[in-house]
Amino acid sequence: MADPRKVLAERKAQILEQAQRQAAEIDKDLEQLERLTAKYNLQVVEATTSPAVAAPAATAPQRQALPWERPIDPSVSITKASISIAEGMIQSAGRPVPLGTIFNELDKKGITFKSKEPRSTLSAVLGQSGRLVSIKGVGWWIKDKPLPAERDIFKEGA
Repeated sequence: MADPRKVLAERKAQILEQAQRQAAEIDKDLEQLERLTAKYNLQVVEATTSPAVAAPAATAPQRQALPWERPIDPSVSITKASISIAEGMIQSAGRPVPLGTIFNELDKKGITFKSKEPRSTLSAVLGQSGRLVSIKGVGWWIKDKPLPAERDIFKEGA
C-alpha cells in the first residue's frame, strides 16, 4: 500500500505545477492586453457581470476577435468609436481602407450617423480626427504612418 503522505505530496506538487502554468498564462494574457490597448488606443472597462467558468473545451481554439470586431463600449461616443474602429481596420489591413468598407463595418456594429448624408458625415469625422487622412481614390490611412508600397495599396479587395 502506498504511503498516504507521499501520495498527498505528489498530488500537492501536481496542483501547484498546474496553478503556476495557469498563472504564467494569465501573465501572458495581461501583457498582450496591455500591448493591444496601447497599440490600438483602446479603453478597457470592467465587465458588469462575471463570466461563467467553463470547463476546458476539447475543440480547436477559436480565432480571437480583432480589436475593431469586438463589441463597442456604450460609454464611448459614436465619433470616438468610429475613429477607433477605422484605425483598427486600417492597421489590420496594412493598407488604406475605403470609406464604404469602414461605413459598412460601423453599420454592422449599429453605429449610424443621423444625417442626410451619413457617409459624408463619417468622412468628416475621420478627417477632423487629425489622426486619419483620405487618399483620393484609394481609402483612409493613418496620418503619421508611411504609406505601403503602391502595389500593396491596390491589392484586390482594397
